[in-house]
Amino acid sequence: MQRNFEPMQEQVEAWQRSELTDVTAKVVIYEAFVEGKLEAPKHLARTVHDLYFEPKYEEFESRTIWSLSNAFTSAFKELEPIPQFKATAKLGEFLEDFPGIQVVDEPPADVLEDISNKKKWRRGTELLGLYSGVVRTKRSFNHVEYAPDLIFVFRGPILRCSKGDLPAEVKRVVWHKVAHWLGYETEEQVKALGL
Repeated sequence: MQRNFEPMQEQVEAWQRSELTDVTAKVVIYEAFVEGKLEAPKHLARTVHDLYFEPKYEEFESRTIWSLSNAFTSAFKELEPIPQFKATAKLGEFLEDFPGIQVVDEPPADVLEDISNKKKWRRGTELLGLYSGVVRTKRSFNHVEYAPDLIFVFRGPILRCSKGDLPAEVKRVVWHKVAHWLGYETEEQVKALGL
């Protein structure tokens, strides 16, 4: 019997390309176990954390959704067969909910043109990052995802605007975009969070 594994292969390749910041990985682990959004025993949180941040195998050293998925499935091996199957079966859907992060040199010209046509965007302002997707608060049970949610971080503008503390600037940009993903749509709402 021949099966079509192409969609699964495409999903794996997308996860291998989807970079995660350490902060995002920690948020995913927190939501899975502390907030209980994944049906898995809470005592596995430390194991998942350790397997992701100190992987046993070289191919999982990259900070991607694929590596995080491997950390979860490796930790699930501690479970009995039925709970292991249930937790693994829910994992893909759970991880698809989190945006990947792509680092790009510069924002695309068409994106800059589209944004510069908006009322509150001052010409000459640098675009440091961009969230692309459907915010969590606008999704419904029949939501169909045409493309994965992504946070784009633009290397060139961040380097040009950084005032010396580059890691802090990148972290601020990522958290700002995560706030948009969580449903804080306007810049005023995000600034009220201190981001």
